Amino acid sequence: MLRGSLFARPLLCRVWLSPPLRSACPILCLSFLMKFYMYQYIENSGVNEILNINGFVIIDLVASSIVESLVELYNNTQEVDVNLFQVSIVNKEKDPKDKIVELFSSTLGNFAPGYTPVAAGFISKTPGPDTAMRIHQDWNIVDERQSRSLAFWCPLQHVSKENGALFVLPGSHAVRKLRGSNIPFSCRDIQDVPFDSFVELKMEVGQCVIYDPCLIHRSAPNHSKDDRVAAIMGLKKKSDSFLHYTIQDSTPADCVSVYEVQDSFFDDFDFKSNQLPTSARLLRHESYDVAPISLEDLSAFL
Repeated sequence: MLRGSLFARPLLCRVWLSPPLRSACPILCLSFLMKFYMYQYIENSGVNEILNINGFVIIDLVASSIVESLVELYNNTQEVDVNLFQVSIVNKEKDPKDKIVELFSSTLGNFAPGYTPVAAGFISKTPGPDTAMRIHQDWNIVDERQSRSLAFWCPLQHVSKENGALFVLPGSHAVRKLRGSNIPFSCRDIQDVPFDSFVELKMEVGQCVIYDPCLIHRSAPNHSKDDRVAAIMGLKKKSDSFLHYTIQDSTPADCVSVYEVQDSFFDDFDFKSNQLPTSARLLRHESYDVAPISLEDLSAFL
């Protein structure tokens, strides 16, 4: 049971527009929106439009009983080091994926019935100055020329800049690069963009931010006295193939290799060695634009 149903209370969705758009006339806004091809992220048309425009939406989505179960699961399965930013998908000891998916099953059935989770875990920050997450985009998991995927980020406590909230560049999901293991980091030349150019996502317990993995985002260090913990999931449409984009020793120059992988990929993939599971099946090599995202690419979003 949802604490606040998206369909009953659509105004829970927040929309950000860049400063020039906020002051522009409705005709200019409409002209801007028409530049976007409306992908069908989800069935709810209002939320789908926000995802297309901004690349993210915040929704009251998770019942308090589920949050309590997630906190208990985190406390029972995760061992967090001091001054560490930690992701349980990468650090696979006591993997909580199956239980997280089970806890979110009814929520996903209501909000995104056409999706299936391919990754789930916890992401945590202990208090300390070295726990900021750099500016980045998440990996491709589908062919983004034809479809889109979704990422869920659900904090288990109130989050703000003080304890490591997410910061996003609304609309920056329009800047698409191939992303995956061993591929040169797409955001390497924009690391000096200041925090005040991003939108801070203050969130309460029970809220989730759902975003396009291509959205450019970061998070602040945790300056509070307590751990900041969020449950995360990566979702793809059931009809889409689960893909992994990578550069391997066998990949031709100026190309990226595209593999079809199983739903257990993140359980089996060796993040340290970039060793693919034996079940990964090579589909093709794609030419790759090696140029990173530039400040000029982001000029419309800053």
